[in-house]
Amino acid sequence: MVGIFLTLKRVQGSGYVAQTTMQPPDEAAQAALFREKGIPFVVIPLDEHSGWVEMQPEGAFTFRPRGELPGEFSKTELLPGEETTFPNLPAGTKIHVQGPVSAMLDWDADGEEKKDASFGITLPGTYRFIVESFPFERRLFDITVAMPSADARSVEQAETVIGPDAAQMRELAKYSAMRFFVQAAENDKVPATLRAMYVRKLEEAKAVLAGGTSAFIEAEIATRKEADPTFQATPQQWAEVIVGMAAQSDQIELQRMRVSAELDAAPADVLAILGVLAKHKIALETSPTSTNGTWAPM
Repeated sequence: MVGIFLTLKRVQGSGYVAQTTMQPPDEAAQAALFREKGIPFVVIPLDEHSGWVEMQPEGAFTFRPRGELPGEFSKTELLPGEETTFPNLPAGTKIHVQGPVSAMLDWDADGEEKKDASFGITLPGTYRFIVESFPFERRLFDITVAMPSADARSVEQAETVIGPDAAQMRELAKYSAMRFFVQAAENDKVPATLRAMYVRKLEEAKAVLAGGTSAFIEAEIATRKEADPTFQATPQQWAEVIVGMAAQSDQIELQRMRVSAELDAAPADVLAILGVLAKHKIALETSPTSTNGTWAPM
């Protein structure tokens, strides 16, 4: 016994629907019966789990195993924007990209039957590529885009790039830097409403250090002594503490401004921009984005 019979019925003169017939006890007799009644059919081998049916010019049908799409990506570990190539990708292939950037891509092979497909991804992260190219089986590929080091050298950029371009990446990097330093400044867990009071306290402290007096600072010292009898500080000493704490915030803001200036001065290159973040050990903050449309070399 060769396999299971698949009977085919023509629908509206254009396509076929199929109905599976259980493996008959007498395969030759079953085939003869279908031919006698004019029922088109195809026999699927028992060891085949996936395939398609091809109609021959004379009207007969042949079962074709789907098989595996030949080829591999040239690289599966990339730097942002770096090129990776899949050879001889057939036109009509659909690729679903899942990861920090989500994309549905249609490969048109630039009007050819098949062509090498080269692309890059700008956002670091791990991606799953789901490649659908009929009649081949679906294939899955995992590609990792690494965060570059501060001294990363330029790489060959892909013709087709998925993800933010250099201008968008610069803004995303500046936002990430801002968030980084805001979090650093808020490590003391002080609510924003109290920070305005801290500004006033700083002005009072500066007045004390200039030789003046501050009822506000004297009241704070008295309150602290009441809560903790071991607390000891003169208005001058406590004013120095307040100014020192403010200086730490100044340093955070100066560092943020320095990073922002470096990002502005960086070349219009994704690697260079991300290299600034890497230099200052700042993580890139991202949100899922989606790209839809025809994916073809520019």
